[in-house]
Amino acid sequence: MKILNIIVGVFYLIFGLFLWNHPLDTIATYSIVFGITQLSAASALLIYSLYKKVKPIPWGNILVSLAIGLSMFLVPFVSLIVILWIFIFSFLSMSIFHLQSLLRNRDQKWYMIQIALAVLGIIYSFIMLLNPIVGFATIAKILAFGVITNGLSYIFSLNKN
Repeated sequence: MKILNIIVGVFYLIFGLFLWNHPLDTIATYSIVFGITQLSAASALLIYSLYKKVKPIPWGNILVSLAIGLSMFLVPFVSLIVILWIFIFSFLSMSIFHLQSLLRNRDQKWYMIQIALAVLGIIYSFIMLLNPIVGFATIAKILAFGVITNGLSYIFSLNKN
């Protein structure tokens, strides 16, 4: 079992390094994979509903998943924009949240560092908004880092098996 963990970990590590070095491929691949996932989920829900004779069949969920999946699979640009906006809004909301909490409680230990990070988050959000290529590269690096970390967790797992 340990050798299988190492093989899987090395695969994830190599894949993560590929994703790190090819950010455009990373984002396009995730877009297509997310579209396929949505299509698969819609199909599975329809098959499950028909097989188990679920009443009423959740047509709304199925149709929305199909629409999202088809649009992301057939027009990956749509999902790229959605992913970029999700990151922009998350950076902005985290920065604003931290600024609000810091303004309420100024006795925190790392006050100036947290303000600097929050302001940098806001500035970087606007950079991503004005220059989407920077945003896509950042998203790709974050995704690649997650895959590399996953690979390392497989290689250095604490399993005794």
